[in-house]
Amino acid sequence: MDFLAVCPELALGLPVPRPPLHLVRTDAGIRLIHSGTLSDLTEEMTAFCRAFFARHPRVSAAILKERSPSCGIADAVVRTASGSIVSRAGSGLFAAACVAHLGPRHVVPSRQICSEAGRKRFVFLLRQAAAARR
Repeated sequence: MDFLAVCPELALGLPVPRPPLHLVRTDAGIRLIHSGTLSDLTEEMTAFCRAFFARHPRVSAAILKERSPSCGIADAVVRTASGSIVSRAGSGLFAAACVAHLGPRHVVPSRQICSEAGRKRFVFLLRQAAAARR
């Protein structure tokens, strides 16, 4: 097994530390907005996701950071343009791309692998994915 560390926000060239990114519900759908500059990073993130899976077609699973506007699987905060919270069950843009590419069983939040049982389940999923490729 090989592991590949990736931070989609760093891949977009965003600094650390940085002002937070927000998922914002608009008439055009959910957008990824940089809170410091109010720049819409949705298209850049979408392009990164496509390029990532094109460069790494054998990725079989993902461990993602909870509540992130990029990586939150189903626990990212979604806001209105004025900043009011409309949901705490959104999916980050990279997380949504991972689920679409890998399937929901192969995308897990990092907290899930904190326990030995969680790690064993994740390794089991990785082995299943590897066996299916043979």
